[in-house]
This record gives sequence, structure tokens and C-alpha cells, in this order.
Amino acid sequence: MRAALVIVLTLVLGACSVAPKVSSEQSKQLWSARQPALKALSSWLLEGRVAFSSANDGGNASLRWRQHGNDFRILIVAPFGQGTVSLRGGPGGVVLRSSDHPQPVLAPDAEALLQRQLGWHVPVSGMRYWVVGLPDPRDPPHIELDDRGRIAHLQQAGWNVDFRRYQSVDGYQLPEKIFMENKDLRVRMVVQRWRLGG
Repeated sequence: MRAALVIVLTLVLGACSVAPKVSSEQSKQLWSARQPALKALSSWLLEGRVAFSSANDGGNASLRWRQHGNDFRILIVAPFGQGTVSLRGGPGGVVLRSSDHPQPVLAPDAEALLQRQLGWHVPVSGMRYWVVGLPDPRDPPHIELDDRGRIAHLQQAGWNVDFRRYQSVDGYQLPEKIFMENKDLRVRMVVQRWRLGG
């Protein structure tokens, strides 16, 4: 009798610990509810690590990205003193400075500058949205949601973006690990710290 009671209690408690399945419609409702707050995030700082690889190149670095409205500053520092790259921009244009090229390089936007300097098309203006868990509003996306109404997978502008993990930050669910890939380039980003506002 006692053994049967233990089995029943184990099954009941086990059933209670399993989260209920969320329907696709519920996920869409959660996503719709989350979007306005995410879209209102106009100022933030993220710090973390980034790794990239292409057919001919690869590497990893620390990353510091500050966004304030339409203005941004991205600082990339390679390990072991291999160099730094600073990208600062806004509606008026973009400036690149690096340890390899002390003279500033100017361009109308970050995409044109990186294409010219590195030969890569990196959608920096779209990534501004991706890093907070949103699609770029200027380009139609294909989205797959998780059961908490967050983007799990995004296809946009020729890129596949997988959101592997989220973290809680001041009441928001923000990406912690993002894998981005197109036909020429793979980028892996891990956000170690978010700071919102200011």
C-alpha cells in the first residue's frame, strides 16, 4: 500500500512539474504583446563575444555595442592585442577606425563601409533589431516563435538567424546567444551583459 502511494505521489508531482504546452495561437498572442516594449527600447548597451567565419577567414573578439536612438558605436577588440575596430555612425554617415588603419574611413552607411573594407555584406542596421529579438521592420521576415512568444528562428535579408538562448534583463527577455548565417558568412554572438537606457 505504501509503495503504491509513493508511486501515485511521484506521478502526480511529476505531472505538476511539467509546463503545459502552449499552442501556436498563444505563442503569437505572447509575441504580439511583447513587441511594443521591445520596439520602445531605443537606448542600450550590450557587451559580449562575437565569432565569425567565412570561406577564407575567421576569428573571435570581444564586442561592445552602444545604441542610442539611430546613433551607434560598436567596438570590437581581438584577443592577444591583435587589434581593435571602432564603428561609429548614425543618419549622417559612418566612421570606421582600426588599429590597422589609423586614418578614419567614411561611408554613407555601415553596410557599404564593411562591404568595401572587408568584402562582406553585414546588415548592421538590421542587426540593431535582431540583437534585441526583433525583425528589421524594413524587410519582410519569416519568423518561428518559441512557446514563450519569442523569436526562435528568423529568416530575413538573406540571413538565417537562430536565437539559441534568452536572458531576463529589467523585465525584458533579451537574446543571450544568437547565431547568424548567410551564404558567405557565419556570425556567433554571445551577450554577457545588457544595460538598458542612458
